[in-house]
Amino acid sequence: LLAHRFPDGGWGYNSDVESDADSTALAILFLNATRHPPPENAYDHLRRFQQQDGGFSTFLSGGLTESWGRSHAEITPVALLALQTHPGGLPDEIITLGLDWIRRTRCADGTWDAFWWSTPLPASEANLALLAALGCPEAIPPVLQHWEPDGSLQAAYLLSITIAAGSEQRMHDLARRLIDGQVREGAWQSKPALRIPPRGCERPWDQPVSGPLFADPMSLFTTATVISALSKAHRVMTRKSLDLAVGVEFTAR
Repeated sequence: LLAHRFPDGGWGYNSDVESDADSTALAILFLNATRHPPPENAYDHLRRFQQQDGGFSTFLSGGLTESWGRSHAEITPVALLALQTHPGGLPDEIITLGLDWIRRTRCADGTWDAFWWSTPLPASEANLALLAALGCPEAIPPVLQHWEPDGSLQAAYLLSITIAAGSEQRMHDLARRLIDGQVREGAWQSKPALRIPPRGCERPWDQPVSGPLFADPMSLFTTATVISALSKAHRVMTRKSLDLAVGVEFTAR
């Protein structure tokens, strides 16, 4: 990963495009999780994606990016999470501006509209996970409590949302559904969900046709997302079992 950084200090979706905030933020989070300190200029580059409105764009604004260089709801929380791992801390202004943008752009039903996805679930999961990580978890929006997931990827995002909100019964139901949905090869099947909007389209979620949808033909992204959600659920269930065991032992004594 370190060997494939771009000259500007960030990472990109592939070698044919410029670096983007999403890839850079995820690389920083991964390096920190594996105890490999990210280079300082990776943090510096990621900060460049914050727009004047407080949100983070996928690509740097200007040039041919147009709407691809505007603040996006699924990118902003991931960028903020990554920047928070900086060992020297961050100016409060960066977090405050980002959180203000997140709160302003939240929909009336409690979700967030995703620019790059055909469903609000990825953006909603990322923002609710950020709020939980900052110590202010929120309840599941009612519209998501009764959301019937269409496929394993949606179920995985719903499971992560449920864990962040602390809804235990829904967590068990979704985890069981995902476990039962694993195919023989070990993966989870995907459906077309990744959207590539035209660069002149500002609000693709409001358009009947907002660009082609792409699947995950090798099921790599879907499977990784499912494993991540199930791992979170396992940690929660293990902790609850341990707490119960300690409580029973304490009562017996």
